[in-house]
Amino acid sequence: MFKGLKNFSARSVYNRYAVRVTVFSTLSALLAYNIAFLMQDWISPVIAGVLSLTAIKSTFHDTVKESIKQIVGTTVGSIFGVAFITWFGFNSLTLTIIIIIAFIIGWGLRLQAEGGLAIAAMVILVSGPLLNDLQSVEQRVAGVILGSICALGASMLIIPSNPHKVVLQSSIVSSRETYKLMKTISRKFIDVAPIKLKEAKLWFATMEVIVSDITDDREKIRVILTDAKWSPLLSKKDVEDVLFQVRIAKRNAEALRSITESIVHHMTNGIILSDKVSKDIGKLLYETAEAMKKQNNLAATDPAEYLPNEDVTVMRERQAKVANEMKKIDDTETLLLSGTLLHEITKIRNTLTE
Repeated sequence: MFKGLKNFSARSVYNRYAVRVTVFSTLSALLAYNIAFLMQDWISPVIAGVLSLTAIKSTFHDTVKESIKQIVGTTVGSIFGVAFITWFGFNSLTLTIIIIIAFIIGWGLRLQAEGGLAIAAMVILVSGPLLNDLQSVEQRVAGVILGSICALGASMLIIPSNPHKVVLQSSIVSSRETYKLMKTISRKFIDVAPIKLKEAKLWFATMEVIVSDITDDREKIRVILTDAKWSPLLSKKDVEDVLFQVRIAKRNAEALRSITESIVHHMTNGIILSDKVSKDIGKLLYETAEAMKKQNNLAATDPAEYLPNEDVTVMRERQAKVANEMKKIDDTETLLLSGTLLHEITKIRNTLTE
C-alpha cells in the first residue's frame, strides 16, 4: 500500500505537470486580483484575475500569442466600441453589427478567432451604461494587460524546466524498442527459422505504434523549439540537438517498419530466402541494431553526438557481401525481398552517419 511513497518527494510532486498548472495558475490569479484590488481605481480586479487564467496555454509560446491577442483585441475593442456607440447609439441591432465587425477586424489584424473574441467581448463591456464612464473602460484594458503579464509569468514556471529532455527520453525509449525488435528479427534470419505470418504482422503493428509515438515526439520538440525563441528558460541549441536525435529515431523506425511490411508481404506470398542470403541479412540486421544501440546510448549522454563513420565499417563490408550473394538470385520476388531489406538497412546506416 505504501510502496509508492518510497519515491515520494517534493521534486517528484513539482515535476507533475498538473500540479504545476494548478499551483502557478492559482498564484497567477491571486497575484493579478490582489494587485488590481489595491489599484482598483485604475485596474479591474475581476478582469485581471480572469485573464490571468484564460491566457495560460499549454506552452509559453502559445501563452505569449494569446496574451498579445487579448491585449491588442482589448485595446482595439475599447476604441472601436466607444467610437461606434458614440456615433450610432446603443441598441441590439447596433451591438450585433459591431460584434460582427469586431470579428472582421480581428481576422484583418491576423488575431484569428481568439483576437476577434477579445475585440467583441470588449465592445460588449464598453457598450451601454459604461459609455458614460470611460474610466471603467480604462480599468478593463489595464486589467487585461495585468492579467496577461501574470499569465506569462505563470506559464514560464509551468513549463517543465527541461521539456526537451522529457521528449528526448521518450524518443530514446522508442529507439530502444526499435533496435530490440530488429535484433529479434535478425536472429530469425540468422537461424533460418520459419517466420509465421501472424508473427510478422505483429512486428509490423509494433513498428506502426513506435513510428506514431516518435512522430508525436517530433511535433512536441518542434513546439518546444518555437518556445525556446521566447523563453529564457530554454536553450535553443539544446532543443535543436534533441530534434536532431528525434529525427534519427524516426527515420530508423520508419526503415524498420518498411522492413517488417516487406516481410509481411512476401510471407503472404510464400517467398523464402536462401539459407546463405538469410544468414547474411540476419547478421547485417544484427550489426545495424548494435549500431543503433550505440547511437541511442550516445544520444542519452549527449544529444549533440552522432555515430562516427568508422563504427559502420563492418556494416558496409557485410552489405557488400550480401549484394554479391544477391547477384546469384534468379527468382524475382526473392530478389525484391532481399533488395528491399538491403535498401532499408542502407537508409539506417546513412541516417546514423549523416
